[in-house]
Amino acid sequence: IASPGRSYEAVFPAMALSERPRPASDGKSLDSLYFSAFRTVLERFGCSREGRTRTSTPGERAWSHPVVTDPFRPFLQRRGAAVLDGGLATELEARGLVIDNVLWSARALIDAPAIVAAVHRDYLEAGADVIETATYQATLQGLTAQGLSARDAGHVLRSGVTLACRQRDAFWERHEPNGHRARPLVAASIGSYGAFLADGSEYRGGYGQDQDALAAWHRPRLRLLEESGADLLAFETIPSLVEAEAIVGLLGETDGPPAWLSFQAGSAQS
Repeated sequence: IASPGRSYEAVFPAMALSERPRPASDGKSLDSLYFSAFRTVLERFGCSREGRTRTSTPGERAWSHPVVTDPFRPFLQRRGAAVLDGGLATELEARGLVIDNVLWSARALIDAPAIVAAVHRDYLEAGADVIETATYQATLQGLTAQGLSARDAGHVLRSGVTLACRQRDAFWERHEPNGHRARPLVAASIGSYGAFLADGSEYRGGYGQDQDALAAWHRPRLRLLEESGADLLAFETIPSLVEAEAIVGLLGETDGPPAWLSFQAGSAQS
């Protein structure tokens, strides 16, 4: 959760590199490549390693730097970590759903929302502090391509957040009095442009799209999910810095919920 003027080790407590980094095929550490990508985006957002706010240099696009409250603080104060839920698609398939289609697990929001709700509920009961919605592959463009109206496509996206929030709220009503846990968070899962293409390019990048084009593609879904009631926005499997920079620019346009970006990093540049 980026906050200008704070060191990124303070922003991301797990930012320190592993003592035994995993080897990569090109001889570089996958950990070092992964964190190099994180650092590049954070520094563009105004967060330096030393904790000094970074200003744009001539010729760079200027970003706004909203100050956000760290939503993970209650979990970090209690036990030093926040526990994310596990794989959603894996659980849906284990419960009999066939999700081998271009919408992947998002199809369950249309065909089997009760099963999605049950998976959320089970992860909360198992100890998850953060549950992610079934919206990773739910895009306005992808849903309308499957025959939904623009209005219905927006409803599917919102329903993913509503479903998760209802399960979280019901869980909290049952467990709040015991005082052993902090209130869980709901993160709206947002896939990369490559996830929409459904051709594996979320692992490769290189879409042939520039930063402005990627920003224009992400903007409608992001604006909708910013107002959906989610506690967090979770951008996942972002495979290129160009797309990451487009997303960071969009986040600077409004005062929406805090967001994280996770990377599928093939190299420090891609």
